[in-house]
Amino acid sequence: MRARHAAMLCTLVAAAGCATASSPPGPPPSAEAASRELRRLAAAEPETFRMLHQVVARYQGRSFPMTGYLLGRRDGSFRVSANLPVGPKLFDIAKLSGHWESKIYLADVASRVDPLEIGRSVERIYFIEGGGPLELSGGDWVSRRSLAEDDVDAVEVWHRADDLAVFRKRFFRKGQMVLEILYDQRQIIHGQLIARRVVLTDARGFSLELAVTDYQPGFAVPDELLELAR
Repeated sequence: MRARHAAMLCTLVAAAGCATASSPPGPPPSAEAASRELRRLAAAEPETFRMLHQVVARYQGRSFPMTGYLLGRRDGSFRVSANLPVGPKLFDIAKLSGHWESKIYLADVASRVDPLEIGRSVERIYFIEGGGPLELSGGDWVSRRSLAEDDVDAVEVWHRADDLAVFRKRFFRKGQMVLEILYDQRQIIHGQLIARRVVLTDARGFSLELAVTDYQPGFAVPDELLELAR
């Protein structure tokens, strides 16, 4: 998961010295230096984690509040479990070694929200990265790469220049943006810079708003917790 450390980029401009209140801001670090720092931050992220969320999914003018947890691993395997705010479990979605599994516990859930769509949205929020070379755009760093998915074929990931935290992702289909994710209300939790609020908006009529209520890096996530058949 690409939750960024609260490390400032003064280390990247050490040759010029860190800016002070009395000195003008220096030039941005080079793309190579920013890329090195991004790799360092990624390497320092936990191998596994657990997050708790309050969630509102919106589709065709209707809102569906939920609570749930996310178990994640750096290799991209994860599990999403959702409940009614006060009530029974709704569904489980898991992706393990590239294979999707799902369980629906209430018969009318599929008519209200698509659990797999929730799972794919969570994957795009926390596990899909740009991967391409960094480019400076409007004072922020942007990376891009192609995707081989049915509904999107490219992604842009935007990083703040000061600490390289992700604040926006944009997904495209045939050159048109079809999905945007915004990250804000950042807070350092257990050494990681976490966006407490995440909003995903799909131009095709779906949106998802997540409020992170707890984050536990290093939470054990063995295969057994991701295999829904067990």
